[in-house]
Amino acid sequence: MISNDIKALRSGKITASQFYRIMTRGRNKNEPLGDTAITYIYEIIAEIMTNGISREFEEFSSKAVEWGNRYEPEAIRVYSEYNSVEVREGEFIEYSLYAGCTPDGFVGDDGLIEVKCPYLTKNHIKHLLCNTQEELKNISKEYYWQCQFQLFCTGREWVDFVSYDPRCDERFCLHILRVDRREDIMNEIKAQLEIATMYIEDTIRLMINKSR
Repeated sequence: MISNDIKALRSGKITASQFYRIMTRGRNKNEPLGDTAITYIYEIIAEIMTNGISREFEEFSSKAVEWGNRYEPEAIRVYSEYNSVEVREGEFIEYSLYAGCTPDGFVGDDGLIEVKCPYLTKNHIKHLLCNTQEELKNISKEYYWQCQFQLFCTGREWVDFVSYDPRCDERFCLHILRVDRREDIMNEIKAQLEIATMYIEDTIRLMINKSR
């Protein structure tokens, strides 16, 4: 669960959980940002204009969200015990004025952990059957780009994508998929982030000029 303090730090910034939207390109080759990306950028600008108040109208609570918040600490504990490692609590990492991420935890000097506790066991099964980061990208591009953007912002070498379902027996309740840092992906993220940042700045500048 993200604290109110971290929410304040994240306000007006592109974050890891939504970064997949920035990676959505237009239908034409000369459109680096698709409608999904531009809509997200407008949400970011709205947060800047309203000092974060607009985020409250975008956020929602559901059984799935409540389930994830409830079992994430347990998932981290089980992961920690299974791997005999200490997981340091996640904190917001600011990459730039308009971008940052909040990993679920830090592992050692090089790693991160990103936890998902699916409300529906069938979704946990999809994760269980996922053995490579390419497969993760195919079944859940939002989680794939979330992990990669966290590596980009933190400079770390890997992130363990963890799927946890306490309803399953001990053979199947925990699945760990390591997502490694790849410099070609980091370069792709950097290029797309620069385009998105320029779009944010140009839009804000345009709005200011129109208000004069």
